[in-house]
Amino acid sequence: MPQRVFSAALFVVGLVVLGLSFFTLFFGFTGLGQPFAIGMALFGFALCAAGFFFLADSPDGGRSGLQWRAYCVGLFLAGLTQLVTSILTVFFAFTAVDTPIALLGAGAGVLLCVAGSVLLAAPTPRPSDLDPLE
Repeated sequence: MPQRVFSAALFVVGLVVLGLSFFTLFFGFTGLGQPFAIGMALFGFALCAAGFFFLADSPDGGRSGLQWRAYCVGLFLAGLTQLVTSILTVFFAFTAVDTPIALLGAGAGVLLCVAGSVLLAAPTPRPSDLDPLE
């Protein structure tokens, strides 16, 4: 159980950092520059990935539960938000971000969507796979 709580804490902090970097990059929410916002987004994604690894390594096989699905849907929705905002910025100047940065944001959105989709479709381990003595 503590491993699931630690995993959830890592994932939530990662999503918060991803969201903060998103708002910083596109809307100037904080005074950080674009390179720092991109680095912050990479750090947030790394925290989310660490949350996934801790959950997958849990003794009861965390990939089969609701928590795993919530993580996947959260990553997918974060990527979809980033992708839509980037496309609106490129074609309709939705934000004041330059086109190359918006295209980089679109790539990051695609990465988040693919990661969420692939992890959601990951095979669920059978109970016999979890017991090393059998």
